[in-house]
Amino acid sequence: TTIRMCAHAALTYGAAFNTTADDFNVFWTSVNTEKGGVFGRKVEVTYENDNYDPNTAVEAATACKAKGIFMLLGGIGFDQIPNVRNWAETNHMLYLHHTATVNGSKGLKYSFTELPSVERMGEGFAQLYLSKYRGKKVGVVERDSANWKPGADAFRAALALQGIQVVKDNKVADKKHNYTQDILDM
Repeated sequence: TTIRMCAHAALTYGAAFNTTADDFNVFWTSVNTEKGGVFGRKVEVTYENDNYDPNTAVEAATACKAKGIFMLLGGIGFDQIPNVRNWAETNHMLYLHHTATVNGSKGLKYSFTELPSVERMGEGFAQLYLSKYRGKKVGVVERDSANWKPGADAFRAALALQGIQVVKDNKVADKKHNYTQDILDM
């Protein structure tokens, strides 16, 4: 009678965006109220805080699984998702996640995304530069993380194919929360 899903997400930062679980569930509340659910089954979505941390994300996924869910959902988290993808494979848990690197995803049976990869996002930002900002200097503020690096590398590679050089490349700590000075340095 119920379709249960649970998401790991950085609930720690929800207040910064003035969001709550009720805000995230607007769609499902509407589906349940207006349509009687999905094929007569009400949809219930709960959330576990992953603190935007890969290890805590696995703990959150484990807490979600304990709720007897149909599917695990992954919020934003380039660094969290690869860890949880591995966990999902080991636990045979269906996992629909946000953008992540392609690295480590080959042969996975339980993890899926409808979004472009980190690598494709890098290529896409290069295409944006080429279509709207060609001729302007390019700088990169790159989070020092194995899960973010493929996107930055794809961005630089796509520009290099067009003869465009990055004039400034700032690597920042992978746990840095404020990039204001790094952007101003550009």
